Amino acid sequence: MNPKVSIIVPIYNAQEKLRRCIESILKQDFTNFELLLLNDGSKDKSGEICDEYAAKDSRIYVLHKENSGVSDTRNQAIRLSRGEYIQFVDSDDWLTPDATGLLAGTMEKQGCDLVISDFYRVVGERLAHKGDIQEDGLLTRKEFASYMMENPADYYYGVLWNKLYKKKLFENIRYPKGRIHEDEWILHHLLWECEKVAVISEKLYFYTYRDDSIIGQFSIRNIEDGRYAYEDRVQFVAEKSWDAVKQIVAENTCYYCLTNYEKLLEQKQSEEIVELENRLTSTIRLLIKRLNGVSLQKEYYKFANNPQRFFRIRKIKRKLLVHD
Repeated sequence: MNPKVSIIVPIYNAQEKLRRCIESILKQDFTNFELLLLNDGSKDKSGEICDEYAAKDSRIYVLHKENSGVSDTRNQAIRLSRGEYIQFVDSDDWLTPDATGLLAGTMEKQGCDLVISDFYRVVGERLAHKGDIQEDGLLTRKEFASYMMENPADYYYGVLWNKLYKKKLFENIRYPKGRIHEDEWILHHLLWECEKVAVISEKLYFYTYRDDSIIGQFSIRNIEDGRYAYEDRVQFVAEKSWDAVKQIVAENTCYYCLTNYEKLLEQKQSEEIVELENRLTSTIRLLIKRLNGVSLQKEYYKFANNPQRFFRIRKIKRKLLVHD
């Protein structure tokens, strides 16, 4: 009998937190699941820990593979999965005992394609996130777009791990291999495939925030892969004529491009950095051209037309404010 849920954990050098993650999954009240542990070429004892647990529980499948990054690892796990539903857990995070059961129960009861839950944000040993989803709801794709406009939605919409998905959503969708910011790239593709989305207020996931995460570090690759993901959103929304989300996509994309352009100006200028600066402004110009009818702040138009002049004026204004 195939399991109802496939729980996927990509793993790379995670020996310090991995046992806590696996134990939280094995202690779920809901038991009809398979656990796919994908060891992405770890150089520590993560692989041994995976094998240890697999020897004790027949629901666990372990794949040891050469390092190819989290996107390719998740793609392989999706292909291997046998469940009707898919749940992703990061190796340094963990679940409440009722997490999978509540997500799967909501999916069954509501007949939806995607379930989103609230979560705990863990900084060090402190729970820093008190919860922002105020009430449960069942939304159509169009209604969920409005919900995103009215709530701190990018925190819920833009991450992978606080959700349960129908596997059929991934039939023609895969993560972009070799890219980071993979969550931002894939989730608009998945949401387009959803007819109904359920939102539940229970906090079911402990997300470990780390300052040294790949996403949190400054790098040319980090900024470029984020730009790539946001530009793909713009192109996707335009091609699908997805008017319900184009305003929030436009605002988030402009904010990303402007703030990261400013970070690049703080670096020693090189040909690589200048080229990326140009791509950030071209992404906003593309957005203005493709997403007709969006209402943007004037500063975004000024930035896209002449970024160097925009930041010179901004610098002068800030000096004047400090002087006053």
